[in-house]
Amino acid sequence: MTKVWMDIIKKEGTIRITDQLPLYFIHEHESDWQAETNVMENSGIDGLIPGKNTFAPFTKTFTFVVKTRQSELLKMVKREIKKLVGSRESYFVRYEREPGNLFAIDNVKITWENEEKAMFAGAVLTLEFNVYKGYSESWATTLDPMLFSTNKWAIGLNLPLGEDLSYIHTDKTFRIYNASTDTIDPRMRHKLTIALSCEGQPTLTNETTGDYFTYYKALKKTDVLVLSGVYPYKNDTHCGKDTNHGVITLATGWNEFELTGAEEIEIKFDFPFVYR
Repeated sequence: MTKVWMDIIKKEGTIRITDQLPLYFIHEHESDWQAETNVMENSGIDGLIPGKNTFAPFTKTFTFVVKTRQSELLKMVKREIKKLVGSRESYFVRYEREPGNLFAIDNVKITWENEEKAMFAGAVLTLEFNVYKGYSESWATTLDPMLFSTNKWAIGLNLPLGEDLSYIHTDKTFRIYNASTDTIDPRMRHKLTIALSCEGQPTLTNETTGDYFTYYKALKKTDVLVLSGVYPYKNDTHCGKDTNHGVITLATGWNEFELTGAEEIEIKFDFPFVYR
C-alpha cells in the first residue's frame, strides 16, 4: 500500500481526493479497448466493404484500502466519496502513475468490501470509471510550453527526443507533429483548433493526409480565421459558406503543411494528443 495521488477535475476546479481522504493505493486496471467494425454489404457482390472502425468506451478501475480510527468515520468517508466522484456532468480523472493523461468520465461504479475491517486491515474501495470517449488525452495541449518542468508533460506520451516541436509558424511550409496513437480527426470529436492571421485568400493543405481547407474571400492581417474542429470562424463569426467545407486531420507522426494564397502569415495549432 502506498499513497498515489488522484485528481478529480471538474468545471468548478480540481480536487485531490487522496489528500482529503485516507485512501491507500493498491492497484489500477484498464480494460481492453473494443473496436466496432462498420461495414457495408452489397447484394450480389462477394465480401463486405470496410468502413472506419469506431472505439467503444473502456473502464479504468482503481482499488484502494481505506483505514479509519472509528467505524463511524467510514460512513463519513463513504458519503464524501459519493460527493467527490458522483456527478451529473462529465469530468476528468488524472493520477500519479500516468500524470500526463486525462481520462474523460461520465459514470463511476463504487464498490466496498471488508467494511468491518476499516479500523484494522482496512476496508477495500473500488472505483470503476467509465472512460466514455474511448481514449485518454494529454493534460497539456500543443500551445503549452514543451517542458517537463511545467509538470504538464510526462514520459510515455510519445514525444520525440531531441526534436524541436513547434506549433506556431510564420512560413508557408512547415511541419506539425502528432504524438497521438491515432489520427486527430475533428469528425471524431477530437479537439483541434487552428488559428490563422494573414493577407490574402488562403488554402491550407496537409500534404501528408491530402486534406485541404480554402477560404474564398480576402483576409486582412487584422482578421483571425479559426478552424474550431469542423467549424470555421472569421473574427468569431461562422463563415462556412465562404469556404470549401474542408476538414483538416493530423496523421500520427509528422504532417507536412503548405499554405498558399497568403502573405504575412501566423498560424497556430492547438490540440491535446489522444491515446488508445
